[in-house]
Amino acid sequence: MADAGSCPEKSPVELWPNRRIIFLAVVVALIFYAVFRLPEGLNYLFARASETLILLIFAIGLSYFLLPVVDLLTRIPVPLETRAKRNTAATITVVLFIVLALVLLAVVVTPLVNEI
Repeated sequence: MADAGSCPEKSPVELWPNRRIIFLAVVVALIFYAVFRLPEGLNYLFARASETLILLIFAIGLSYFLLPVVDLLTRIPVPLETRAKRNTAATITVVLFIVLALVLLAVVVTPLVNEI
């Protein structure tokens, strides 16, 4: 059995296995359930922050699903520094996601508008 000093260092992404992320999602869901079951005074406070919390959870989920694409793009041999390569890959991934979302929206909305 190898000691801890001889194994290669893991990136922060590899330190978060799927079980830990699923556990975190369940905890966040339980917190949301508890928040919306609170007394009226606290419920008003959390209702004001709910849109921000929902957007935050959406952003976390989106980054979780886009991370493999960024990792794949960073493996392409390009003469850039590691940080610049990662930033470029992240930018390309986000732009591709936005384009894909717009195309999907156009493909779905156009027939619906024609039907209405």
